[in-house]
Amino acid sequence: MTFPDQLFAYWPAAVTVVAIAVATLIVARVATARIPRMFPSASLIATVLRITIIAVGFLVALGSLGISVAPVLTALGVGGLAVALALRDTLANLFAGIQILASRQVLPGDFVRFDGGEGYVADITWRNTSITDSVGGRLIVPNEKLAGSIVTNATRPDGLHLVYTFGLSPGLDIPAILAAARTQLAPLGISELRVVAQSEAAVTCAALVITGSTADAFAHRAAIAEAVTGVSLKRA
Repeated sequence: MTFPDQLFAYWPAAVTVVAIAVATLIVARVATARIPRMFPSASLIATVLRITIIAVGFLVALGSLGISVAPVLTALGVGGLAVALALRDTLANLFAGIQILASRQVLPGDFVRFDGGEGYVADITWRNTSITDSVGGRLIVPNEKLAGSIVTNATRPDGLHLVYTFGLSPGLDIPAILAAARTQLAPLGISELRVVAQSEAAVTCAALVITGSTADAFAHRAAIAEAVTGVSLKRA
C-alpha cells in the first residue's frame, strides 16, 4: 500500500480523533465556565471537572482508533496506586477540599473564624484554601486542616451574623457604657450589646451584628471597638 493510500485509510480515524478533541475542549470550557455561578472562585471544582472531561475524551478517542481501553485503565489503576502513596498529603487536601465544597458549609465569599484566624474565603483550590484577613493579607490554609478545624461561618442566606466579644473593667459603669455604645452604633444597625460573662478581673461583653451579605465584617468590628473604647474612656 502506497503512502497516499495509507494516509487515505487513516483519514477517517484522524478526523474522528480531532472532532472528539475539539468537542472535549468545548465541553470542558463550557462546563467550567458555569462553575462560578455555583461556587464563586472555587478553582478546585473547575480543575477536577476539566481533568475528568479531558480524561473521558481521551479514552473515547482511543476507543475510536480501535485501541482497547481496558489495558489502559488497568495500567492507570496500578500507576494510580503508586501515585496515591507518593502524594498522600496532596490527595488528602484534594478530597478535603471536595468535601468542604460538597457540604456547602464553607464557600468562597463566606466570612469564617477557625483555629488559625478569621477572614473572607477567597478561593478553594486543589490543595489550599485562601482566606483574606483584616489587613488584606492572604492566609493559606491546607484544606485538610480547615476540614479538621472547628469553623464558625458567619455568612447566612439573609446576611452576616457576627458576634464580637470584648472585655471591660469591672470597676466601670457597664450598663451605662453599653447604653451609650448602643446609641452610637444604632446607625449601623448594631443594637445588641450584652454582658455574657463576669469575673473579678474583667467583664466580658458581646455585640451581635446582623447585617447585609455585602457588609464588611472588619469595619463593623472596628466601629464597635471604637465606640465602646470611646465611651469607656469618658466614663473612666
